[in-house]
Amino acid sequence: THLQTFYVGHTDVVSVLAVSPDGGLIASGCGAAQDVTSSAVRVWPARPGSLTEAFGDDVECVVLPFHERGVQSLAFSPDSSLLVSLGAYLDPTLAVWDLSDGGALLTRCRLPCIMNQVKFQPSSNIDFVTVGEGQRVSFWLLTEERTLKVHDLVWTAPPASSGTNEAGVDVAAPFHVTSIEFDQDNPNLMVL
Repeated sequence: THLQTFYVGHTDVVSVLAVSPDGGLIASGCGAAQDVTSSAVRVWPARPGSLTEAFGDDVECVVLPFHERGVQSLAFSPDSSLLVSLGAYLDPTLAVWDLSDGGALLTRCRLPCIMNQVKFQPSSNIDFVTVGEGQRVSFWLLTEERTLKVHDLVWTAPPASSGTNEAGVDVAAPFHVTSIEFDQDNPNLMVL
């Protein structure tokens, strides 16, 4: 159809997007925002009427304020009912939003370190994984009580050499997990 849709509402540069698995919603966030207003996650309809069921008629955008210094990563649950957002580098926080209930903030927490990405386990609407600095991979479970349980895995990988210093000594580059993906055909988790 060669149509373009422009979503206007962020006050800073958009740095992260996520499309819901059912194709009905788009979530966006700013990575270097300076306050709660400009750091708010925004949820947009990808098709006409896709926000109506959960948010009511005439809703053009749903604003989800929580993060204070930007958004690093977004992930929808497989059934598109939940959205997880990670705060940017200066705001290591995590929030879980219930999009089937008007965008209610289900739970939130401060993270022990900077996390780079979040992904839902493809066959579960309550299990997701975050990866980040310090070789950290965190497995999260959203309980029926709307609390989060987490199991952290910090692995020791051989240091990557980044060269030598002026004394000729090998200098190891810090190792951080930056990306995550699930194999859609089996339950394997891949990290980079």
